[in-house]
Amino acid sequence: RGIAEARGEWLAFLDSDDEWLTQKLERQFAALNGVECVASYCSLLRIDGAIRTEVPPKNRGVHSGAVPWPSLLMDGIWCSQTWLVPKHIVLAAGLFDERMSIWEDWDLFLRIALQGPIHHLQEVLVHSTVSPDSLVGQHGNRPASLRILQEKHADLFTRDRAVKCHHFYTCARFELLYGDWLKGWRALAQAIA
Repeated sequence: RGIAEARGEWLAFLDSDDEWLTQKLERQFAALNGVECVASYCSLLRIDGAIRTEVPPKNRGVHSGAVPWPSLLMDGIWCSQTWLVPKHIVLAAGLFDERMSIWEDWDLFLRIALQGPIHHLQEVLVHSTVSPDSLVGQHGNRPASLRILQEKHADLFTRDRAVKCHHFYTCARFELLYGDWLKGWRALAQAIA
C-alpha cells in the first residue's frame, strides 16, 4: 500500500526495528551520480546482542552488477531497508509477494535485478537490530517462504551447479528443522548428488 500511495519518483524502505544513519539517502543519491543502474543499496550493520556483522561481508566477492551474481542468488541478505529504487522499477518488477512472510525482499530484489545492473554502495548506512519477535527470527516461517522463492526463481537458482547445490542444502536444512521431513531428506539427497 505504501508503494501505491507514494508520490515521489524514488522508494526507500525502513523496518520498525532498524535505523538509517543520518546521511543515508544523501550518500546513496551522490553515489548514483553518473551510474547506470536500476537500483542501489548500501551495506548495513546487523546487531544481534553483542554480535555485530557487516552485510554483505566485504570478503565475499562482487555484490553488484548484472544478475547473476552468486551472493544475490545464494543469500537472502538483500534487506529492503538498504534500498534506493525508482518507483517505476518496483512496479515493473511486480511488487512484494504477500504470500511470503519472510524473504519477500530477496524475491523482489531478484526480480528488480533482472531489469538491469544493481549498484552497491559499500558503506554502512543502516543499523539493523535482530529482535526476538522479528519475523526472520520465527524460524517456522522459513520453509514455506523458501519454497515459494525457489519455485519462482528456479531458472536462476539452477544455472550454476554451486548455487543449485546451495539451494538444495538450504531447503533440506529448513524442511528438516521446521517443515516437511520427506521434502527435507529428498532435498538433502539432491544436494549430496
